[in-house]
Amino acid sequence: MGALEGYDARRIRTLLMPVAQNGICGPDSAPLLDVGTQQYLKFFEEEILGNLVLSGGATVRVFEGAYGAGKTHLLKLVENLGHQYDCAVVYAQLNNHALQIEDWRAVTAYILTNLEMDIEGQRARSLPAILARLGNCGKGDLNRLREAPAPHASFKTAMEIMADVSKRKRVKMAPLELFLSGEKVRVGDLREAGIQGVKNPLSARNCEQVLHTALAGLHALTGSAILLLFDETDRAFAKYDTRRVHIAANLMRRFIDSCMSGELPGTVAVFAVLQDFVQTCGLAYPALGQRLHTDGLDGAAASWRTPVLPLERVNELEDEEDFLDAAVGRCSEILSHVGRDGERCRAILKQIGEAAVESQAGSGYRRTLMKALALRTLQLMQN
Repeated sequence: MGALEGYDARRIRTLLMPVAQNGICGPDSAPLLDVGTQQYLKFFEEEILGNLVLSGGATVRVFEGAYGAGKTHLLKLVENLGHQYDCAVVYAQLNNHALQIEDWRAVTAYILTNLEMDIEGQRARSLPAILARLGNCGKGDLNRLREAPAPHASFKTAMEIMADVSKRKRVKMAPLELFLSGEKVRVGDLREAGIQGVKNPLSARNCEQVLHTALAGLHALTGSAILLLFDETDRAFAKYDTRRVHIAANLMRRFIDSCMSGELPGTVAVFAVLQDFVQTCGLAYPALGQRLHTDGLDGAAASWRTPVLPLERVNELEDEEDFLDAAVGRCSEILSHVGRDGERCRAILKQIGEAAVESQAGSGYRRTLMKALALRTLQLMQN
């Protein structure tokens, strides 16, 4: 089967092991195990990436679903697709512990240090590493970077120095790398390193200006799309009090406005959230609900072009039994691919899958199902 081309038994085992442990796919394992989302991914590839953001447009998408319904899986598929197109991609988990959306300075710093981009066959991680790699490979249009919108002019100057090999050779790299990673760097330390015209490091006050400058500058330099993938992992928004919800919703509204107004060219931000997120934020901050146009989107009238999309509408296998059969079929194909009798194993996998589905209520069965099937597939591969 075409979907399994390039996967040998060793690689399949490596990809299945973390799924068997927690039911969560990575960007490499998601295509291996995916069933039912091919048509949506084709839409995302052609209309969102090809026709919109790669042409300099920007947009926001919000996927809503129950815990365990496959939100992270979908984001990983989008992440994999982004790397296929050599986009700059960052995946961020939003929760009540490490990274919270109302702390936009921390979110910006996370994006600066975790952006990934494939350049000349190598993956660079962090904004300064991407800029340096582009410069070393002779990639990137420095003139377009200089002309890019820059609400934080000093940050764009720092980006230009890092992406220009001739300028980079005349300065000490460490302070510049720290500045572009969102660290606090004193002007005196920058000047001692030979870096002129760079000041005002990332702070709570200027974080939006820094983010806009970084993303607009990177798109101008490369012409590539930028994918920002935000995953709500533990009911973070449902736990907020009214003030914190209002802060989070306001920040998200401003972020959406930046995409829609063209301040973030070439950017698509994708939020995967639990079912009550949009309603909760909309009640606390009606302007967000207006931006997302959530009114009247219930039922079959909602299409893939709407900004808020229930997760079950992404997957063409909405029926529980259909999804189970397809997932069992995929695992059976994997076993056949590595030399096992996949058809003989199908009944075993079906029994395991049915038990996993029965143990969960509602639409949140998919993570539990894939965890059980991945574990049993590994065991059958070893027998």
